[in-house]
Order: sequence, then structure tokens, then C-alpha cells
Amino acid sequence: MVTWKVGELELGGRVGVSFSREPALTITINWQPSADTYEKAKGIKDEWLRGSSYEFSTPAGDSWTVVPSEWVETPGDNIPPHVRIKLKSAIPEGQGPGGTPLELLMDAEASLDEKRAVAEVLREFQCEPGNIAALHRRSIGDLPWTVYLETSLRLFFEGFATTFGAGAALALMSLVTKIFKVRGKSGREGSLTFIDNYTHIHIVINRELPEEAYRHLMELDLSTMDGESGQLYYDPETDEWTMPF
Repeated sequence: MVTWKVGELELGGRVGVSFSREPALTITINWQPSADTYEKAKGIKDEWLRGSSYEFSTPAGDSWTVVPSEWVETPGDNIPPHVRIKLKSAIPEGQGPGGTPLELLMDAEASLDEKRAVAEVLREFQCEPGNIAALHRRSIGDLPWTVYLETSLRLFFEGFATTFGAGAALALMSLVTKIFKVRGKSGREGSLTFIDNYTHIHIVINRELPEEAYRHLMELDLSTMDGESGQLYYDPETDEWTMPF
């Protein structure tokens, strides 16, 4: 049986967990504790509720930094009582320059140091990564590293233009280059993909590109491609972003 933990609180017994991301991450735990775990929980409950923040992890490997926001006990036929606990994210919601909502996903094989390094790069360019979601894949052998940035790319690029002015394309190129540098320390190849959450188009960057490529990228009107859900790659021969498939 899996024992869930939130800080020093061990949730032995029957546990149900649900997640809501609107407007911010909230985790609801419905817990029917065993007698011994309930007695242990009572002994630390008040101190635990006053705690600043805790790491909450799922068996699948996803994790969040959270703070307790609710503890409700419902007496009934069961002794000890049913307990509902709510946890809220202690990390700001992900956003790009200008406050555009942004979600960062990285391969589940990424180490904690790699996650921190990518987060630091994003913050350098006025982006807040928020909670980093894990991308789970199955394969024999090592897989390439992946970084996905999902957002409204029109608003994201407008935010870059407002924040960095005439140097926006160079700033975007620098952001991508630095992510490749910190992820490349693993010795694996990889790619960074921008995902537009309106058209669902994936813009795949898997190698170094010139500044002009990023300038053209920021000028793309993705709304004209709505309904053409697919992947865009940069073609150096034509100096254009194209869908080869």
C-alpha cells in the first residue's frame, strides 16, 4: 500500500487525491485514516497547519511545493473520522513577460538540478516557471531531453517585444541557447518546443538557430494556421518556419 506524505504528516489508510488548476493549483485529499495514523496526525496537526510549505509528491513522480489551507473532520460511523485536507500551491503561477500564463513541462528523467537551472534561465528573462510538470515517456535506453513551454505564443512574443524592445529576438535566442546549455550538461541530445495553446501548433527547436530565425518566429501569425495542428521547424535554406509533414 502506498503511504502518502506531506511534510511530517503521513496519510496511512484510504486516500483519494484530486487536483484543480483553476485559478491556481489546489490539491484536495480525502482521507479515511487508520487508527494509528490518525493518532499520530492529531499529535502534529496544529504545528503542521502552521508550517510554511511542504513538498507533495505523487507515486508517478510529479511534485509541488504546497501550503495547507483546510483541514475538515467529518464524524460518522467510522472511527477515526473522515478528514478532508486542502493544499494550495506555494509557488507563483507560471507566466511569461507581461503576465501571460505559461506552463513548463520537462521530461521525467530531468534531475532536480536541471529543473532549477531551467527555472533560473526563465526568470532571467522575466518568466516565472511555476510548478514544473513531468512528461512521462516509455522507451528502452536513454531518451532525448525535452522542454515544453506552453502558452499563448502571440501574447508571449508581444511580452518579449515590450520587455526587450528592439533586442527581443536576440533575447529569445539567448533564452533558448541557455536552456540548451544547461540541459546539454547531461550528455543527451534534446529539443525545446514552444506550444501555442490556441492553435496547438508545436514550434520545435532542436539545434542552434540564427537571430533572424527568432525574428521571423516572433512575426509569425499563427492564427492563420488554426486548424493545421502540427509541428513547425525552421528551414535554413528558405529562412522560413515550415510544416514538413
